[in-house]
Formats: sequence, C-alpha cells, structure tokens
Amino acid sequence: MENVMQRIREAYPGLSSAKKSAASYFLNYYLKIPFCTVTELAEIIGVSDTTIINLCVDLGFTGFSEFKKTVSDEIQREQSITPYGESEESGGAEEAIDAFVKRVTENINQTMSDKQNRKVIEKTADLLSRAKKIYPIGFWSFAGQAQELALGLRRSGFSAEAIYPSFGDYIDKVLQIDKDDVVIMFDFARYISGLTEIAVLLNERNVPLVLITDMGPCPRQSYADHVIHCRTAMPEGRYGGPVVKTVINAITILLKKQAQNKYKEYEAVREGVFTRFNQYGVVEPGEKYTERV
Repeated sequence: MENVMQRIREAYPGLSSAKKSAASYFLNYYLKIPFCTVTELAEIIGVSDTTIINLCVDLGFTGFSEFKKTVSDEIQREQSITPYGESEESGGAEEAIDAFVKRVTENINQTMSDKQNRKVIEKTADLLSRAKKIYPIGFWSFAGQAQELALGLRRSGFSAEAIYPSFGDYIDKVLQIDKDDVVIMFDFARYISGLTEIAVLLNERNVPLVLITDMGPCPRQSYADHVIHCRTAMPEGRYGGPVVKTVINAITILLKKQAQNKYKEYEAVREGVFTRFNQYGVVEPGEKYTERV
C-alpha cells in the first residue's frame, strides 16, 4: 500500500483544494476505496466525479478504474503476506528471532532510504535547531519515546519538555506553546481524539508541528508542517520502536552537526575579533598575535 500512499503524499502540496480533499480522504480511508464507485466517493467527499478522476490521472493512473484496481490489489497483497516468509509453526526459536531481526532491519532500511523521509528529516533538524523550545508529544506506548527524546535533546543542550497523558492536564501545557517552539508528535494511534485535539490547537496558534507516524493513513497529517513516515509492519501487528529510534537518532545527529558548524563559525568570528592584537593591544600585521586581555 506504501506505493500508492507515497504517490498521494508527494503530489499533495501541488493539488487544488478540491483535489486535496479527495487525496486526504484516500489517505485516511483507503480501505473503503475498493467498495465504492467514483460517484459514491464524490458524494462522500463533497467533490465532483471529474475531480476524483483528474486526481487519479495526476497520480499516474489512466483513471479511477485503474487507481481502484491498484489499491485493491495492494490491499490484498499486504493482507496475504506472511511476514516471516513461512508459517509460524515451521522452525524454532532461533528462526523466529532471525526472522524478527530481518523484518526490523527491512523496516529501518525502507524508512531511511525513502527520499522524501530524508528531506523531511533534514528540514526537521533545521527547524529544531531554531526552536525556542521543543515539545515531544506521545500517547500510551509512545509516551516513553517522547520522554526519551526530550531527555536526549536536553543532554545535547536544547530546551525540551515531553508532554503525555499522565502529565496531568496536558491541554494546559499545550496552550503555553507558541509559534517560536516546535512540537514533535508520535502519531501511531490514529483513533485517539486527544492527538487530533492537540493538532488543531497547535494549528490555530501557528505552532510548527512534525509528525512521526507509520505508513498508513494519518488523520493529523493535514495539520502538520512535516511528516516522517515509518514502516512498522511486523508479524504480530505494528511495532515501530526500532524504526522510530533510528529516525530520532538521525535527527539528533544532524542537530549535533549543525551545533558543531555554528561553534566553528563562532570560533572564526572570535579569531577575527580577538587575535588581531598583540600582547600590548596593538595590531601589527605579520606578527604572531595572542589574545587581547
């Protein structure tokens, strides 16, 4: 399903408002596409039949029929795949562990080799480097990821604070965030209304929002400035821990690199300002100078 979803995400910024409405519906409810006609979809979304057909053409299909068939085929293929490549009954513990490691490695490679993800990770690092304060937000199992990211950012010299449900009245904290801050939201629970509520509030306050989510439809995507899509498919469902940690590490590495570059720039300025004087405070070209005290 990633192929069609990726096409939609890449085309989204250049679409008209009507086509964006249709594209958003496709991203959020792609499982319904095989069971609807173009007219039924048009009525549900509130656009014309022509808008949907033209969107399908923009995505590289001959029309809605080919788009619908491709979506149906990919959904069937995904549902029929046995992630281990064999039944769970065959093989023992070592084979199961090897298969698990292989699948995690494949997920990380597919996530990090995605060109769009690489661009977004670079943009995210640049955005974070200029933020007054960074707020990682995670619900349920990803509350720990949010806390870990906030701790790592603080250790790297950035101002950061995690927000999660057990935080207390987290909405009050969200309302204190302003447009000079940046929010990173771990969005792997698409039916949690609290995440949508936060995304809407941030959007109303013009706060930059970065989503780290899986490859499926994401209801909060329309509110985000940047979206990093992680492949998390595993035999027993979805498990994004290792992939998300890899994405976070990549962002942190870029942040540290930017910090080092800024320090080098500072050193260059310092060299030009302070070491032009000799020990007596006099500029004498050609001499070896010491720092002016």
